[in-house]
Amino acid sequence: MFADNNDFSWETIQTGRNSYYQQQMADTINTQSTQTIALITNTLRIHLNIGQQLTINTSSVFLSDETTSISSLSNKLIQQIGDAQIRIPSSFSLTTDDNSAISLRVCFYHCYNFIQIHIFSQ
Repeated sequence: MFADNNDFSWETIQTGRNSYYQQQMADTINTQSTQTIALITNTLRIHLNIGQQLTINTSSVFLSDETTSISSLSNKLIQQIGDAQIRIPSSFSLTTDDNSAISLRVCFYHCYNFIQIHIFSQ
């Protein structure tokens, strides 16, 4: 399982084993951190009124969670760390009432260079 093709040397097996267990640990940490951030933001989202925003900016994650009305989404600019930004186009439309509130969550994991955007209707 840990050998490289026909190379069954001790060093190759140890390297393969280390890589395998490191990847398993990285996957576990990623899953647990994603679940933790989801639990925290879901709990805090309950307390956000329309127009309010929660921002968490640490060395490993940038998280922005904002409750807004659908009517205010047109041409909305979401600023993040550095020069990163997300602009919602003016042609953006949803099939819900314009007076409905939604929650926008932007999560940027610094160590993965990975962005997740979630839109939750309330």
